[in-house]
Amino acid sequence: MENTAPALADALLTTVAPLPFPQRVRHIALWARELGARGELGAALDELSGRGTYERGVAATAATAGRDVTWLRDRLTDPDPAVRRHSVTAVRRGLIPDADVTAALDDAPMAIRREIVRAVVAGRRTAVAEALVRPVRERWGDAEAARLLPACGPATVAELLPALFHTTVPWSRLADRHPDAVLREAERRLTELTEDHRRRWWQAYGFIVAATIGTRPSKVLDLLERLCPGTLPDRVHQRLGRLAAADPDATLRLLTAPGREDRELHGLKPRVLRLLVRHRPPGFDALARVMGRDQRALARMLKTMAPARRAEAYDIAMDGRSTSHAALSHGILDVLPRARRHAEARRMAEQAREYGGSWQLILSAVAHLPVAEARAELLAATRRSEPTERAYAYKLLVRNAALTRDPAAVTELLAGLDRLRNEQQPVRSAFLAALADLRPSLFEGEAAPHLERLTTDTVEARDFSWPESHALRTLARGVLREQVGGDDEPTGWALRTLARLQGAVPSREDLRPGQEHEVFAALRPSLEAAADRADFTETIRLADSLEELGHGIPGLQALLRRAIEHGTPDDGQQAAAHWLDDPRTRDARLTELLALEPSAATFSHVQWTLVRRRTDLLDALLGDTPPYGRFLIEGSHWLPPVCRDTASWTPPQQAAAARLLARAAADDGLTIHQRVHALRLAAWIPGHGAELLLRYADDSDVPLAEAALAALARTDTPGRHLRLLLSHAGGDRARVAIPAASRASRFVAPSALAGELRQLLTSTSGTKVTSRKEAARLAATALPAPEAVALLTEACALPDQHHDVRAACVAVAKSLLAHDEAWALLETAAAGRSELRKAVLASRPYDLPEHHRSRYAALVRAACETDDPEVARLGYPVLGIWSPWSPDAARLLEAAVTDLENRASWRQAADALCDLVALAPSGSPDAAPLLRTLTALAEADALPGTPDAEPDRDRPARRRLRHLTAGLAARSTWQPRAVRAAAPAVAELLHRLGDYGPEAADLLARTLDPHAAPEALSLQLEHLARCHDGRPALAARTAASLNQHLGTRTGDEALAHAARALTAAGSHAAGLFAVALTTMGGRRTHWSAPWRDQLRALRRHAHPDVRDEALATATAEE
Repeated sequence: MENTAPALADALLTTVAPLPFPQRVRHIALWARELGARGELGAALDELSGRGTYERGVAATAATAGRDVTWLRDRLTDPDPAVRRHSVTAVRRGLIPDADVTAALDDAPMAIRREIVRAVVAGRRTAVAEALVRPVRERWGDAEAARLLPACGPATVAELLPALFHTTVPWSRLADRHPDAVLREAERRLTELTEDHRRRWWQAYGFIVAATIGTRPSKVLDLLERLCPGTLPDRVHQRLGRLAAADPDATLRLLTAPGREDRELHGLKPRVLRLLVRHRPPGFDALARVMGRDQRALARMLKTMAPARRAEAYDIAMDGRSTSHAALSHGILDVLPRARRHAEARRMAEQAREYGGSWQLILSAVAHLPVAEARAELLAATRRSEPTERAYAYKLLVRNAALTRDPAAVTELLAGLDRLRNEQQPVRSAFLAALADLRPSLFEGEAAPHLERLTTDTVEARDFSWPESHALRTLARGVLREQVGGDDEPTGWALRTLARLQGAVPSREDLRPGQEHEVFAALRPSLEAAADRADFTETIRLADSLEELGHGIPGLQALLRRAIEHGTPDDGQQAAAHWLDDPRTRDARLTELLALEPSAATFSHVQWTLVRRRTDLLDALLGDTPPYGRFLIEGSHWLPPVCRDTASWTPPQQAAAARLLARAAADDGLTIHQRVHALRLAAWIPGHGAELLLRYADDSDVPLAEAALAALARTDTPGRHLRLLLSHAGGDRARVAIPAASRASRFVAPSALAGELRQLLTSTSGTKVTSRKEAARLAATALPAPEAVALLTEACALPDQHHDVRAACVAVAKSLLAHDEAWALLETAAAGRSELRKAVLASRPYDLPEHHRSRYAALVRAACETDDPEVARLGYPVLGIWSPWSPDAARLLEAAVTDLENRASWRQAADALCDLVALAPSGSPDAAPLLRTLTALAEADALPGTPDAEPDRDRPARRRLRHLTAGLAARSTWQPRAVRAAAPAVAELLHRLGDYGPEAADLLARTLDPHAAPEALSLQLEHLARCHDGRPALAARTAASLNQHLGTRTGDEALAHAARALTAAGSHAAGLFAVALTTMGGRRTHWSAPWRDQLRALRRHAHPDVRDEALATATAEE
């Protein structure tokens, strides 16, 4: 039987060659389905596969369309990405059998292996993932196995997630498919941690829990309420809306729980606030009181509520605060109900007049009164002598009318502005800006003539300015958006105003459906007049603003067509972008555009269409002569639009593009950067590009040679060039060849890559150190784990191996801890030279599996046992972080801190010792190491002969002791529970040691618990006061710091209870502390009656210093 496959292939290629790319793909698909129905597709695909790169891509497209699974299965790991892409897509669609997918991964290059894994996960191929995940973990490590986890079944996820949690798990996808497993694992880990460590966990891993909010909001809320102390993670804050929508009551309990910061509530978005206050959940009172501490936050909350509920909510927020003399902000007054607003404004105005307040303060209150009551006084202020004062009055006049929410009031205001036309520019600008901020619905039909007069007076003013133009433009756009009772008069004013103002074109968001035609009709005369002068600036600006709405305006499209032909080059380019923006007419217009002006092919948006869709028009651009014209001056440098999509061009087009790039690269008349750019572009051309780059790989011109080597890694088959790139490992080109080889190695099968890396890594001469270091990194990531460990061990054991290469091997061995050889390598390094020890120290606990952390912590401690000060300075902080898994770390750190001859690393050791206490895994820190160290330092300071005010040293032991106590106190921010547990013992020791009262007082003050119950906080402060007996100056200094340590985090009740208890104590220090707390509470509540009574009691205190401080605190200023 005659073989018809060659004829079929030739006919297909001839037919599709002149077609645009999308039509070409459709024709190939129809051809494949037709041949598949006749049973001839397989032979035709084999024929195409035996030809060039382009033909193989056509075969892959046909195989996908014809569902030839056998052909696609055999090319799962094909080096040609155009072919492999179709096979991988078949994996995602479930067309390739499970066994074939599993077999393809056996020796697949790393990049291809990950492509297939992504397809398995995206296609939810659970059976394949289940079959692969354990072998992949054993052979390639935890990180690679974690990529498969989202596609696995619930049981497998529950089994493996604890062991893979430390890796780069695709959390978003895993949380979407297995939210329950993710939340169970998070809860398990959090339950095992102390409160302080939970804070750290949430900051590090809160995004994981946040990813499950979309599917399990109730469970996330429960987890957060039970196990999330302190500040909520940022990702949770970003998704509070979902939590509030699912359960507003629980969300409100979460946000108002003890330990939360006020700023978390003050920063809530309006949508979240609306959900929280809609039905007044049980926690609303607590929410209102917290919001009441910030007027802007309170105004935002009130604005989200129905007006009828705002007065009650405001009273709840102000409960316990004195409001009889409070000056409310404009934001609060604006959102209060009308009657309440008027009452508060009258009170504020009367009180301001009583105590001689400024006219601005009085007028700002008057502006919130009814129009009939306020307008006369406001109008009088618009006649003041200073322009800035008149501008302020005009703004208040507009505010007063706006608060009525009555269009008639605004119309009346506009009708009475006879004086404004003669005002100065600053006054007009302020008035117009205030007017532009009004709701557009306040401008009714009767206001249109007044707006017209105002616009005319403003535009015709001698000092007409941009701020006025901007305000008028903003106002006109707002009126266009608003349909005012079907009245066309305001709309007509807006359109006329936009036509009068240069550059005042509305955006699509400003327009109601169909209104773009009215806008264009209003602007058309000025646009056409400008076009007659070859000025298309406003036309392009209007097209920019209207976006796709401009597609249906024939007049605008005609003006854009004129701009292309008669405008400046910049105008032509922008006009062409808009003219081609409509996908319905793009193809036809592109043909017309290139026929009119071939140089338009240099426009980026035109090139985008050419290379992706209209490939049939490319031939005109790939000739020997560039498309010179209006937009490309003759003689200008130009290169064809080569990019990733060049792979879809026909072979003649690819060859022509390669020829043009080769000519540019060889042109000595071009700059070196232009020639280098031509070589970089060549990498996108399949086949031809690699040939060109290989010709320049050994070029004598260094920039060209290096550009060619680097670009080889970006070709369609980079793995084929790995050996060439590695051959430069010992030469001057290594700086570019080795990074390129690193990328190329991702496309080489591990079986072939192992030999190349072994030859490079074990060569101790003739190759650069940096090349061998990169080979070590590649071995750990691109080779199976057992082979990688063996190769790294072999390389480190070479007697002439460079120490930096050994360090690189040690650094990457940390990802291979499932193998004993890796531990042996690390243990040797921990006792080796400094470079190896530093490599061991460059690791964090949570980057390793839980079961390896104790063993690795022993390595960290061993690495810190060194006489090298540089290693010690680096190692001690790391040891502090690893201290929860290293119970014997304390002795090493104690010795380093108490050794007064150690002046190089004692500070790092002291900080690590503080970490050891603060990071105690049990939550009950063992302060004994710190106490022993402090005792030893105090004893050393008391020894005779200790340096005292010497030029090079001054009481070194004392300085170290102070550093330790300050470091411990500073850690109370992130580990408050542990530090507060250790602080009393440390403070007591400092008092026993003698003259260390300031250090003890500072530690106790900085570890006060602002969230403690009233009785507990009182006891803490009373104990702190007793520590200041006989130290009046220290007491004053500590009292001044209490606001910083307690601030807004302490509840009103606890603050009041502590102030009363300290006042009753009667001591000097307790009295000063009471004054500080009274000042905090009084200012917070606007000096409510209980706090004023407390202040009066302190002014009668037995100690004169306390009385002086109380008298210096004022509840009101004169």
